Amino acid sequence: MRHKIIAGNWKMNNDREETKTLINSLNSLSFPQDLRVMVAPSYIHLSDAVEMVKDSNLEVLAQNMHFLNNGAFTGEVSVKMLKSIGVNKVILGHSERRIYYNENDDSHVISNTNLSVSDIKVNIIGEVSNPGILKLKPNTPLAMAI
Repeated sequence: MRHKIIAGNWKMNNDREETKTLINSLNSLSFPQDLRVMVAPSYIHLSDAVEMVKDSNLEVLAQNMHFLNNGAFTGEVSVKMLKSIGVNKVILGHSERRIYYNENDDSHVISNTNLSVSDIKVNIIGEVSNPGILKLKPNTPLAMAI
């Protein structure tokens, strides 16, 4: 069965209590079986979110990630870090990251060529230059992961 997806990227919004309130509200709703509901809270609230959705159909996504598992990359979060708290999905390709951090289609493909397909599910969006999709180079691990 093909599923519809509704994903909310909370960006840099909601403190801890607001995050808990919003997740509790979503947990109290019922959704059709063919609908996947995903939330992407701020990094500092991911652990809380994962714990809160354990017994529900909600899924937690990370808003972004770095392609290496560790290193001197201030403020970045790795696949290894995300997986360690139970997050196995991420969104990449945000318009504001393209505008303010000069990210582009190639930066996601090149920087994620060492990403193991089994490590994390990558959801890619391209809001400005090409709404809905990034141009992925064929046969790269990132292209094969999605």
